[in-house]
Amino acid sequence: MILSSHPSRRVRWTGRSVLLAYAVITAGPAVAAATPSSNLAQRVLACHGVSSDRQRLQCFDRLAAALATSTPDAARSRQSTVTLPDPRQTFGLTPATILTQEFKRHPKQQTISSIAARIVRLQKAVDGRMVYQLSNGQVWEELLDDGYAPPVNVGDTVQISRGWLGSYWMQTPSRRGCKVQRLR
Repeated sequence: MILSSHPSRRVRWTGRSVLLAYAVITAGPAVAAATPSSNLAQRVLACHGVSSDRQRLQCFDRLAAALATSTPDAARSRQSTVTLPDPRQTFGLTPATILTQEFKRHPKQQTISSIAARIVRLQKAVDGRMVYQLSNGQVWEELLDDGYAPPVNVGDTVQISRGWLGSYWMQTPSRRGCKVQRLR
């Protein structure tokens, strides 16, 4: 699999590096807790930035070895649930196909369809769109500045619901609403 993160630089992901990245992502907080003195994401990105295929693979191998030796017991029990596919079963498949199969095998995380929160701060962005800071710490921005922003005040409770194709809808106490996107 070849990814182009920059027009002048092409990055080649081998099947082994894709599987290592998958293992690091699915291990999540357990692996992050295992390396408190270093930032795991920075170390993975540092390996990703190595231009030579051989040196990049060695970097990922060193990172995996360090994670395996420094993982506490609780994280080990969680890591044991993450199993890499048998190479004989995946022989000839592209890394993207292998990842797709692995994501199908593992159950999805529970999702919610909406949240409700109180507005603690209103602000107008430079481009005229409204920015809403909520009591749960999230910051949302009006998607379009079409002049039809719903009337809201600080202290009002709003409900943000999932819409079609990854969109989000914020409804105010006056039953008016607008499409929003999350900033933080």
